[in-house]
Amino acid sequence: MSLHILLNLFFSGMILGSSVCAIYCGWIFLPFVFDKNHNIKKAISRFIMFHSGKIVSYTILGSLVGYSTSFISQLKHSRIPLLIGAIFFFILGILNFVMPEKFVAKMKKGFVGFSGLLVAFIPCGALLGVLVYLAYVANDILTGALGGFVFGLGNAVNPLIILAIFSPRISRLSESFIKKTIIFKTGASFVFVSWSMILLWRAFQ
Repeated sequence: MSLHILLNLFFSGMILGSSVCAIYCGWIFLPFVFDKNHNIKKAISRFIMFHSGKIVSYTILGSLVGYSTSFISQLKHSRIPLLIGAIFFFILGILNFVMPEKFVAKMKKGFVGFSGLLVAFIPCGALLGVLVYLAYVANDILTGALGGFVFGLGNAVNPLIILAIFSPRISRLSESFIKKTIIFKTGASFVFVSWSMILLWRAFQ
């Protein structure tokens, strides 16, 4: 795979990561960084973990596309990723609401990477377009995986890193107006459950 193609995939990842991806699925990252007693180190760490999960998924998807172009059609018409995502984020939302705060922090730390991996596996028009292009330029599993990996790296260069850096300050500012922890927990749970409902609707539309 030529350097020109790799750069094309990288910058495609940057463009989508800063536009479509940030709008469509980037907001699922917000509950992982807006916590009480949060700091920049934890926020950036969770940003890296979330996008590491996405990079793993894109690498796997690239390798599968390199192996067989028919995989794109199977992914497009499959409800399985949508249903798995819907179930996972619904459970995450419920646990976030009912569990004590100290356990919620551990839960988010443990699941942030898997959430990124799962989000990237859920097909959308932009991702399918990239996979079609990758199927055209990839000759085998290895070049497909490399293309998916490079796209994932580019996708990680997005405005969410700025949000992660400033999230502790925003959280502290919010706490000065909102004193009750239950409001923060309700907001985070609402994001997870809303994403679950969207995926469920997409699965059966």
